[in-house]
Amino acid sequence: MIPKTPGSSRSPTTQKLRTTSSSLLKEIRGLGHFLRVEQLVIRMRGMRYLGGGMDNVSHITEGLGVALSCYEEKDATKERDTNTIKHCVLMCNSLPYDSSASAAFPAFGGLDLESVLKSLKESDVRLSVISPRKIPTLLKIFEIGGGDVNIAQANSYAKDPRHLVLLNGYE
Repeated sequence: MIPKTPGSSRSPTTQKLRTTSSSLLKEIRGLGHFLRVEQLVIRMRGMRYLGGGMDNVSHITEGLGVALSCYEEKDATKERDTNTIKHCVLMCNSLPYDSSASAAFPAFGGLDLESVLKSLKESDVRLSVISPRKIPTLLKIFEIGGGDVNIAQANSYAKDPRHLVLLNGYE
């Protein structure tokens, strides 16, 4: 069970963002599909890690739901014989909202974070988590999403001991 963020569902920002899909889409940022790890690393190095909108919670459920729907679309169009390894990297510095996913996305609207994480796991998507802080809720998200926290922490890739880098499916 993922701990609830106290009072976050009553935030005026949350209510406002839940009402329109265009506002919600502005809050979800994705880097796209990459065929090589080098492409992802180059893109991540070029990102600016600023802002956060002065909010201590984020739309993790919606972001992972969008990733799930992208993988489902990709699976529907690819040949069945193809053996692809699917990865999703969650980069964040905050807790998830304690509300369910927005109805703006019919495929997963109304689902809670645990349901989206279990769907990612069932779809064989390997979820990794990167954060500048060790937030216990992110450890739980990684675990529910199919990662082994003990193995990931034993092979720590974080240069700074305060950072959290949990990789799943990378060798």
